[in-house]
This record gives sequence, structure tokens and C-alpha cells, in this order.
Amino acid sequence: MNTLGLIGFVGSVPLPVLFILFTYTMMFMVTYRSIREVRRKATQTC
Repeated sequence: MNTLGLIGFVGSVPLPVLFILFTYTMMFMVTYRSIREVRRKATQTC
């Protein structure tokens, strides 16, 4: 496998997959934080 083919493969397969995983991780973290804040506010009202 030549260098140009390897660069093309890395740019076309793993990078988009890493971007998708990063995006889903960020969405999960934001959702988890908002759920935690809602629980905290709910317990403070009791």
C-alpha cells in the first residue's frame, strides 16, 4: 500500500467515524448535565 492510498484511507474512514463519536459524546454529556441539574432543582424544592 502506498503512502497516498494510506492518507486517503485515513482521511475517508477513521476521521469521519471519530467525528461522529465525538459528536455523540458531546450530546450525551450535555444531556447528562441537564438531567443532573433538573434532579438537583427538584430535590431543592422538596
